[in-house]
Amino acid sequence: MDLAQARRLVALLPPKLLNFFIRVPPRDPSLRTVYSKDDKSIQIARHIHDFLPVPETLHTTAQKTTFSAVGNRVSTVFLPYQNPFKASRDPRTGRFHAPRYSLRRQADIIKLAMRFGVAKLLPPSAKVERLVSGRRKPMKGTLKPKGTTEERNRAQYVENKQKALEESLRVVAMRKTVCLPPTPD
Repeated sequence: MDLAQARRLVALLPPKLLNFFIRVPPRDPSLRTVYSKDDKSIQIARHIHDFLPVPETLHTTAQKTTFSAVGNRVSTVFLPYQNPFKASRDPRTGRFHAPRYSLRRQADIIKLAMRFGVAKLLPPSAKVERLVSGRRKPMKGTLKPKGTTEERNRAQYVENKQKALEESLRVVAMRKTVCLPPTPD
């Protein structure tokens, strides 16, 4: 993507999505991404709020070649901030922090990104995968629905009824063929 095309795309983005990408710069979807344990997004947001330039040290990424679990070489990008869609721990205190964006706000950002075709640039999360791929976990009981007693026994009921009907028709046909002697009056 050339610079002019990128500028046109940025001009089309709504402010909500643009502010998100300023706070959390887009990632390269073709490369493996590792997020830092430290969180720089708050410092970036403070600079933006105060109309100060954001220092390059807050956005600088490191790209190295690492090995996958199988042993293959993989280009990896080490980002200087945490994934805002996932829970994390504070490295200094060890305390748990909830995600910066709630599931509802994540869904809003993801739907906006999907509308403008930039959903692949968002940080990874379960919500992104579910909304982008369209796959949902089936509800409990829908794979093997139990149903009511009548629903479960319906096939057997219909079969028994069909057999009884056939048997009654056979009996009627048999009785019609048998000649009964006339009864004395």
